[in-house]
Amino acid sequence: MSRSEKQDKNISTIIGPKVEVRGKISASGGILIYGSVIGDIHTDGLVRLSSGSYVKGIVSANDARVAGTLEGDLKVERKAELGSKSIVTGNLIAKILVIEEGARFEGICQMSKESTFETESDILTDEIAGDK
Repeated sequence: MSRSEKQDKNISTIIGPKVEVRGKISASGGILIYGSVIGDIHTDGLVRLSSGSYVKGIVSANDARVAGTLEGDLKVERKAELGSKSIVTGNLIAKILVIEEGARFEGICQMSKESTFETESDILTDEIAGDK
């Protein structure tokens, strides 16, 4: 069984195609999104945005597969995959990045072994606090 198949079996949360969630989501297992999420998502597993899904917020996960639309930053500890119909508008950090032909990505990409990641809101908060 491949790593991808094992991750799919570890999905603990599914957001259906006609469901809209507003607010922060935290999970210890994988998250599969068919619907919409307006808010940040954090999991130590896989985040999978299916075709037709929409997320507006910061997504952080161990791995991510995007086939839908993401407006916000994507922080992935290991592997990020942008499918051929994906639209990502925001910054991305990952150790491994796979972008299929046809995917749209607008933002800054950082491939790093480190897990540090600052979003625009973190940077603005530091600047306001005088911690430049």
